Amino acid sequence: MGEPPGLSLGQYASVLRGRWMLILITTVLGGLVAAGYLVLTPTMYTATAAVQINVISSDPFQSSQSASDLIDGSTEASIASSFAVASLAAEEFDANRTPNEIREYTEATPVADATVLQISYTSTTPENARDGADALTQAYLSYRESQASVRLSSMIEMIDDQLTGLRRELVDANAQAAVAEPDSSDANQAASDRDLITIEINSLITRKNVLESINTSGGVILTPARENPLETAPSAKTVAASGVLGGILLGVVLAFLVKGLDRRVTSNAEIERLAGAEVLGHLPGRLGTVPPSAADMEALRLVRERVLANLAADSRTLLIVNRASRSSGHVDVAANIALAFAQERNAVELVLPALSGEDTKAVTTALQLEVTHESPELAIFRSNLLHNFTVVIAEPGSPISDPDPHITRAVRERMDLRSSDGLRVLALDATARAPSLLAAHRYSDASILAVAMGKTHADSIDACVAEMRVSGTPLLGVLTLRRDRISNLSADVRDAKEPARR
Repeated sequence: MGEPPGLSLGQYASVLRGRWMLILITTVLGGLVAAGYLVLTPTMYTATAAVQINVISSDPFQSSQSASDLIDGSTEASIASSFAVASLAAEEFDANRTPNEIREYTEATPVADATVLQISYTSTTPENARDGADALTQAYLSYRESQASVRLSSMIEMIDDQLTGLRRELVDANAQAAVAEPDSSDANQAASDRDLITIEINSLITRKNVLESINTSGGVILTPARENPLETAPSAKTVAASGVLGGILLGVVLAFLVKGLDRRVTSNAEIERLAGAEVLGHLPGRLGTVPPSAADMEALRLVRERVLANLAADSRTLLIVNRASRSSGHVDVAANIALAFAQERNAVELVLPALSGEDTKAVTTALQLEVTHESPELAIFRSNLLHNFTVVIAEPGSPISDPDPHITRAVRERMDLRSSDGLRVLALDATARAPSLLAAHRYSDASILAVAMGKTHADSIDACVAEMRVSGTPLLGVLTLRRDRISNLSADVRDAKEPARR
């Protein structure tokens, strides 16, 4: 036996194929959860308006900095979503809502490296969302303009107060100049004071004129909310895709989790990895009849040729270890394998140890057996299906007098009788335990393992392979059966006799 091959993508794919029903169920459940979420969650609509913010400056176009550097986007976003702006919007938009309720559904986002601010409002109806976004946008611009106007008015008022005081000082200076002697120090001082006051007055007037020319407009609406597409939440496409994708991912995870827990083999790649040998063939029939159905016979002939291609020329005993079921039964597998070899070999003997009375009767009928020798422990039959086909049926061994319940003293004596040109097929079913398997290996030259796809556990294969390694018996390959295959030796087999003879 070679070393078991490593894990491959094919093995993972086979796990998913074997659990496709589980993945389908979780996918449907994911879709149903998504649909339920969409039904139970109210649809919310978000409308967005775009505003270009004006730089409030005496001459913004003469600045060496860009307009975006003169405006702090984070500050403007905070203003747009502030209580003050929400209060103005409530007056125009919805007086029944408090400013805090409006703020809860308001979002302002500055556009990076630009003087553009996006103001969004979310509501349960599209119309209300658009009205709210436009009202908030207008309230933000109005608030920004009013704040700039208040600051300018305060500055102009301070300048007016300064001008009023300077004008009084100018009157006083003129009066002192009028009463002072010409070219006197008082006259010169009065003239100097008058000139300084005049310069200050002119400077303040110039500054006042500049302030009065400043544009206090907060900005302009680039795109009103009514011209922008609405955003809906939750998005039906996104939620549905998330539900389906989540269901698929959950199904995949559960598929590997279940696979790791039940340890049942589901693919040829997994069987070959565990057994360290190739899969020789697969019996497609659900009913295990003897002789086999046409489809099963075709598969058995393929198995026969593959076994003979690898079987040593001096090999005389082939062991069939059936791990297709945890209970007894499936005698048809060994019987049909032996029948397939009898079609090619001069003499084939099938040894069935520890066979129950019911299975003995069924095999005798199915293979048309005639007794040639009989003792309390063992009976030898000749089959009327093929003249070169012999069947040996042994009773279960005594727990005291026999060395093994399957490989009894009578079976061992029969196995010691080596034929020069024939092939002996020794069959053990799933009831045979490790001591029986090891004893059977001692009398065998090669072995075949039969497993049920999706039913036989990996631990059972591991145990068989371990026992074969201990005994040194080569494993020629694995024969796979259907998961739901049942032995039906009592079925009408008249239609299958002719393929068996051929």
